[in-house]
Amino acid sequence: MDTNMLVNLCTIMIKIRFTIKADSNAYVIEQMINCINIEADNSTLINLLTGKVSYMDDLILENGKIVHDDNNTSEFLVMILNMAKSSIEKQEYDFAYDCIDLVHFLPKLIINYNRSNLKDYRKVKIKNFSKKWGVDIYKNSKKYFH
Repeated sequence: MDTNMLVNLCTIMIKIRFTIKADSNAYVIEQMINCINIEADNSTLINLLTGKVSYMDDLILENGKIVHDDNNTSEFLVMILNMAKSSIEKQEYDFAYDCIDLVHFLPKLIINYNRSNLKDYRKVKIKNFSKKWGVDIYKNSKKYFH
């Protein structure tokens, strides 16, 4: 994956978290998911969002170096983004907010891979999220955070 796209994903999720009820959020999340799934570069993400969001000035416009997501952590990110998108569409904003909060810094963990950080993230963030919302993702998340 493109490092600048991962940094932008982080920035976008922070913006979404603070404007969780914005009309464009479901579209933006859908574009993020599509870019992750096809392993697009940053310019693809930028092209999809140009004219759709007000925070383009906060995003890195050029492509970055490629990093490999050896743990397939991005699959977990996509799973949670899908949950957030669905929740926004249903106007379940508290759950959507917590979904975005759960994964907003995950792209930076992918860039700066550290086994211990990923395990700690799982034990603290994912476990607390699962417990709070009664969503059984903790057990299944182990394959992404080893």
